[in-house]
Amino acid sequence: MDCLTTSRFRIGYLLALMLPVGLTACEAQDGDETYADIALSTFSKNRVAQEAPVEVRRMLSGGVELDFEDQAPSPDGRYFTDIDWETSDLAVRDLATGETRRVTNQKDVDGYPDGSVFSSDGGRIAYVWDNYLTGYWELRTIGVDGSDMKVHLGGENKGVYPEPEDWSKDGRYVLITLYQNDTDAQIVTVDVATNEIHVIKTLDSRGPSGSFLSPDGRFVAFDLRPEPDSQERDIFIVSSDGTQETTLIQTPDHERLLGWFPDGSGVLFHRSADDSRAIWKLPVQDGRPAGPPELVKDDVWQMTGFGFSNDAYFYGVTVSRRGVQTASFDLETGRMLEGLEPVGDLSGPTTSSGAWSPDGRRLAYLEAGAGETRLIVRSLTGEILQDLPLAIDPILVKVRWTPHGVLMPATSPDGRRGLYLVSPETGEASFVVEGWWKLRWGSVSEDGSKIFMAGRSGVGPIIEHDLVTGMERTMVEEDVRFGPEASPGPNGERGHKRLVSPDGNYIAHLMTRGTGDDVDTYFEIVSLSSGKTHRTEVFSPSFTRATMAWSPDSRYVLFPGRLEGDLYLLQCVAEDGSLRRLMEVENRFFNLSVSPDGRHISMDTGETRREIWRMTFNGGD
Repeated sequence: MDCLTTSRFRIGYLLALMLPVGLTACEAQDGDETYADIALSTFSKNRVAQEAPVEVRRMLSGGVELDFEDQAPSPDGRYFTDIDWETSDLAVRDLATGETRRVTNQKDVDGYPDGSVFSSDGGRIAYVWDNYLTGYWELRTIGVDGSDMKVHLGGENKGVYPEPEDWSKDGRYVLITLYQNDTDAQIVTVDVATNEIHVIKTLDSRGPSGSFLSPDGRFVAFDLRPEPDSQERDIFIVSSDGTQETTLIQTPDHERLLGWFPDGSGVLFHRSADDSRAIWKLPVQDGRPAGPPELVKDDVWQMTGFGFSNDAYFYGVTVSRRGVQTASFDLETGRMLEGLEPVGDLSGPTTSSGAWSPDGRRLAYLEAGAGETRLIVRSLTGEILQDLPLAIDPILVKVRWTPHGVLMPATSPDGRRGLYLVSPETGEASFVVEGWWKLRWGSVSEDGSKIFMAGRSGVGPIIEHDLVTGMERTMVEEDVRFGPEASPGPNGERGHKRLVSPDGNYIAHLMTRGTGDDVDTYFEIVSLSSGKTHRTEVFSPSFTRATMAWSPDSRYVLFPGRLEGDLYLLQCVAEDGSLRRLMEVENRFFNLSVSPDGRHISMDTGETRREIWRMTFNGGD
C-alpha cells in the first residue's frame, strides 16, 4: 500500500466472544433525552466558551513528512506518534526540536505501522501493524523506548482491522474500532493485560471517524453518519456498558468529534457548515448535553484533529497540498509542450485521481472536502463542466474513464466495496466487480470494454474482466515469473508490480534483485506474443511504490524513477525498451494518466505543506 494513502483499510472484525448490543446507530433508548432538536441559531458566533480566552500557537511546520493520518500527541504535549517511511517503523517526533526517533526496528519485514495513540501516562503506544501483502492486521502495544512489544488482537484472522482510538485513564484498556469484511464495525475495549474484549456498540459499515472514552471511563462519545448514504456526521454518546445511548448533536451540517475535555466537562467538535468552519464545545454531564454549543475558535479550515494532551488540544492545518496537475508532451519526440499546472487551488480541497475522457477533451477527478467527495469534470481550458456529489465513498487510488462511465474503486452506503462505474453526467454509480484494489495495478483495454486486473499488491495472476458481459479469464498465471510464490532467479530476482498495456500484448513490471539492505529495483517490459524482454537500468528501492501508465496506443509506458539522484517522469518504448527522460519533477507523483491522443497527462503531485498547532484554554501558555 502506498504511504499516501493514503487511505488506510477500514475493515473490521467479529469474534465469537462478541455479542451485539442491539442498538441502532442513531436511536436512543426509550426515555433518553436527546439534543436532536438543536436549532441552528444556537450555533451563534457570539456564544464564546466559558474557557475563553483561547490561545493558539504554531508548534511545527513542514512538508509531506508530517503525516496527518497517523499522529497523536503525548500526554505532556511534547511528542507526537509518527511513521518513519524510510524504514516503515513506528516513531515519535519531538515537537520542540522536530527530531524523529524510531520506536520499532522492522528490518526486512513486509508491513508498516498504522494509526497510533499514546497511553494516558505516556509510557506506551497502541498501534496497528499492517501486513498489506497478506491482508492481516494486528493491534499491538509497545513501550515508548521500544521495549515490551505485545500483540493483543489479529494475526490469526484475515480481514481484521483493529483501529486504536483512545486509552482509559488507568492504562488498562485500549478503545478500538473493529471492522469486518466491509460490513460491520464495533466499538470495543481491549484489556491489555488479558486481551479480553468488551463490546460497547455494534454498528454497520459506517464506522466512526473518531471515538473517545470520557476521563472517568463511564461513556464513549463518537461521531457517525446518521444514514448510510449521508455525507454528514452527527455526534452520539453511549455508556461503557452499552445500556444508555444519547444523541448529542444532530444537524444537517457536518460535525466531527475531536475528543473529551480533560476535565470531563464536555466534548470538542469541528463543525463544517455553508458559511463557516469552526471548533465548538458541547457541555456534557452524566452522558447528556448540559447546555447549547459554545464557540471555541472560528475560521478553522482544512483541519485535522490529533487529540488532547493533559492541558491543550493539538490539531493540524494543511496550508497547501498535493493535487491533480496536468502537463502536455509530444511523446514521439519527448518534447514538453506545457509544464505542470494544478487544476485548482492547492490550498483548497484535496484533488486526486485524474482520468481523461475517451475523446480526450475532458478530465475527471475527485475532490474531497467538508466530509464528502465529489466528481469534478473540467474541459482542457479549465472550465468546470460538472460538479457531482457521490453517494459512494471513493477510495483515492486510480480512476479510469471508459465509454461506459468513470471507473473507480469505492464503498457503497451498504458497505459493498469494489469497482463502480459512475456516470459523468449524473454521478449515479453501478457496481462492477468485487475488489477495490483491482484498479490500482489495473488498466483498461483500447476500446474500453475490458479491464486487465492485477492482484492486491500488484502480484498474482492477471485477470481480464469484460465490462459488458461480466465474464473473466486468466491472462497470465501467477507462476509465470510475476507472482510472489515464484522461485527467485539466480541473483535473487523477483517480480513485483506490473501493468498490462491497453492492447493486451505487453506487461510492464518492476523487478527486484538482491536481499536484505542490498536490493536493486529495475523496470522491465515483456511481450506476451513474442516473449521478448526489455530491461532498463537500475533504479532506487523507493521506486517500488511508483505509479505506471501506458499510452492508449500501447507504444509507451510512463513511470517515475530516479536517475543520478534526481526524480524524473520517464518514458519507455515498448518495442525496443529504450528509455527517455520526459521531465524532472520536484515531488513524488501518483495516479498517472495519459490522454487518448497521448499529448496530455495528469498526476497527483505537488508539495504538501502542513502545520501543527496547539490550542490552550483559560489563558494557558
